[in-house]
Amino acid sequence: MLKRVFDLACSIVGLLLLAPIYFLLAILIKLTSTGPVFYRGQRVGRLGRPFRIYKFRSMVTNAEQLGGPSTSDFDPRITTVGRFMRKCKLDELPQLLNVLMGDMSLVGPRPEVQKYVDMYTPEELVLLELRPGITDWASIWNSDEGAVLAISDDPDKAYEELIRPTKLQLQLAYARCHSLWIDIKIISITLLKLVKSDLVPQEILTVLESSNAPDLKALINSASERQEFSSVTELPGHGATAEQLSMLHTRYNLAAELATGKDLLELACGPGVALGHLQKTSRRVVGGDLDPELVKAAQEHYGTRVEVSQLNAQNLPFDDNTFDVILLLEAIYYLPDPRAFVSEAKRVLRSDGTILVCFANCERPDFNRSPFTHTYFSAAKMHQLLTDFGFDVESYGGYPVARRGVRDRLLAPIRWLSVKLRLIPKTMAWKIRLKRLLFGNLKPIPAELDVCESECEPLISLKSNARARDFKVIYAVGRKAA
Repeated sequence: MLKRVFDLACSIVGLLLLAPIYFLLAILIKLTSTGPVFYRGQRVGRLGRPFRIYKFRSMVTNAEQLGGPSTSDFDPRITTVGRFMRKCKLDELPQLLNVLMGDMSLVGPRPEVQKYVDMYTPEELVLLELRPGITDWASIWNSDEGAVLAISDDPDKAYEELIRPTKLQLQLAYARCHSLWIDIKIISITLLKLVKSDLVPQEILTVLESSNAPDLKALINSASERQEFSSVTELPGHGATAEQLSMLHTRYNLAAELATGKDLLELACGPGVALGHLQKTSRRVVGGDLDPELVKAAQEHYGTRVEVSQLNAQNLPFDDNTFDVILLLEAIYYLPDPRAFVSEAKRVLRSDGTILVCFANCERPDFNRSPFTHTYFSAAKMHQLLTDFGFDVESYGGYPVARRGVRDRLLAPIRWLSVKLRLIPKTMAWKIRLKRLLFGNLKPIPAELDVCESECEPLISLKSNARARDFKVIYAVGRKAA
């Protein structure tokens, strides 16, 4: 009885205090996507009775018909505002209505869909004797479920194998030992977890030590470390926006101009989409990449037409004075030691050789850092790096940030907020899904790019020490000083 009084008092006070936030979120949901403000999915409650849960709708309408019940951070069904709400746990706030109506409690095992309740063992059926809750020990342990599910191609399987077993153990621990004092402690820790993500109370540690519970944070980190560069590389067949394809044409058009009649080496060439085009005007073309899968893809496409091999840009397997032009396009930030690369490039370039480095501009206001990167350069810092090794440098900016269409202007604030909250997908596959939702049909990246000058953008010359925040891409051309 005391627990129910506590739930009623807290839910009424919470609903009154949070009313302005409810109103604001409701407006944002209605303005940014079609469908109702609330999601009313069916869950199993106390004694197995079904009820409709209240959540702010964070996904497209009919999401349950488009995919499974488990949702990763980068599920394409999630709306733009929904991604923000999920990150801040705001979509859960309306469950105070369920608490007020008696369907739920503030603290208790999280309510499940019928599919997972049907999988309960006789021991686990005791969970149905409790009202499901907004938070519990399992919620604190697994506070970033979307990130865990995002490392798997099958979120439902990942939930069942990585999360559900330990989640049930923690819920059973609460079922065996619960009181109003414990509820207050769980609520307090849940709130502290929002600002101190590494907080793990002893009650959770006890259960984890007695079971084979996975270290979810380690799983996320190790998955990121195992990711090959192919997961962040533009691959043939990937959907691309018109601007993305234009950037490909522009950088390889510039590269072809620099390498006409010369020996060229492209480092971090990936699947080598432009090696065939460069070969048309160059005397010799060699491609190389650190990722064996990307090298294999390029070799299978070109056969004996182009020489492609696995190599490290910081330790090149070539004699001195071998090439006239070296390219490193959209890749220098993946190198642990960029200075070692520039030193090696200078060594293998001939006396009048040229280096072209193209990279995303970290000075732009809505810059988004890519996974697996080390050091990002501004235009001025790249100019200084190449100058330190004796290159005469010319820098250019491409794709002005300010030149936007109506859609870009509308999406700019959302992109900025998504970058600040780290909501941008990490892998190329998830980025493509997001772009498809925002831009509709995308054009595929070709296996072999045929550069067209009409698709290229003009480049703007930059002063050596100038900030370049107005451009999306920077191009640095370094000519080996005599």
